Amino acid sequence: MGPGQTTVLTLPATVQLEPNAQFDIRTFEFIDDPAFCGTTTRVLFGGADPRPDAIVPAYLCGSPNFLVIAAETTGVSIPDGTILVENETGDVFPDNLYDCLGPLDADLSIPELHPADPQNRDVMAWQSTDLTKMPENDLGATNFFEGSVGEFTFECGSSRGKANSASYYFVGLHIDFGPGFEYLGNAAGNHMQFVALTRYKLLVLQKVILDSKVALNGNFWQKVGFKALKGLIATAIKLHDRGRYQAALLALKLIDLTVQNLSYTEIPGENFQGATDMRNSNSMFMYTDKVIPFAP
Repeated sequence: MGPGQTTVLTLPATVQLEPNAQFDIRTFEFIDDPAFCGTTTRVLFGGADPRPDAIVPAYLCGSPNFLVIAAETTGVSIPDGTILVENETGDVFPDNLYDCLGPLDADLSIPELHPADPQNRDVMAWQSTDLTKMPENDLGATNFFEGSVGEFTFECGSSRGKANSASYYFVGLHIDFGPGFEYLGNAAGNHMQFVALTRYKLLVLQKVILDSKVALNGNFWQKVGFKALKGLIATAIKLHDRGRYQAALLALKLIDLTVQNLSYTEIPGENFQGATDMRNSNSMFMYTDKVIPFAP
């Protein structure tokens, strides 16, 4: 389904629809203040709307316009698999500053291919309206990257990402670490911010994997799969901390292979397979498009 030319949502084959299933789509437009980029979290809907808050972390910023698509469902459940989300940002915001059309080129001699800064790309962001399902919101400590909204881009062409349920979808955001971290003026600082953001995403992925034990504690193969996932994410974090980003990416590729071949026990109201897949896909994209090409 697609609300206009803004966002196209492709539901997985595993979706379960009750006879009177409904999708209620509402769209809200915001204009971000560049002064908040990289410095301040923003709370949307707080106190002015019956909807749950959406807390945009400091590292995500409007370009400058962005949309929030509130997709509320009745009689729809997704026990595993992910919703493919494709943002047609250029159609709805042709004057926005950034796009996500193709491979990023860091060659400054050909700047017209794309801005050299990997911050300057449109991203796909999402948040469940059930904040308990967003570990991005709280890893137990204050973190520059925390907020209930997560960034889940896994591919360009347009900005494409994955989500594991209907809720809030964000169109027109980009990553912005704030003044002083531009690629042209501070390439090393820019790179280290992406390294730090990727590590944070790995920690969130680790928490989701550990929480998924409840759905991987039945038969022998589930237990073997859980042990493998637990070991692989711990290995990825260790490799990342040593600056071995290609090796960490390989560990994530093995996580992807494991997740796609594991049968998770269905637990009402949960989708651990989708939660792992969407975060792992995004972490792989961070390495291939934002970390490895810019490593010193």
